[in-house]
Amino acid sequence: MRLVDADIIEKQFDPNTWQGEMMIAIAKGLPTVDLENIISELKSEAERWRDSAIDFDDQKEYGHAQGIEDAIRIIKASINSL
Repeated sequence: MRLVDADIIEKQFDPNTWQGEMMIAIAKGLPTVDLENIISELKSEAERWRDSAIDFDDQKEYGHAQGIEDAIRIIKASINSL
């Protein structure tokens, strides 16, 4: 599955033609995600793992928190490259 920016797709078609109208309707019907909400939830999850790692001095939990933070950086870089 790939994320697409439906707004960009919509701009590629002329809404004054039946083909453009149809393609715009399809673009508007595509599933969407709220990337800011996903990033916020991942940050909260990373904080929980980091707090637990501090409480128990657990390197495995530090690694888990770092993995989540890496995922956040990857998502943000992907957003910026659109």
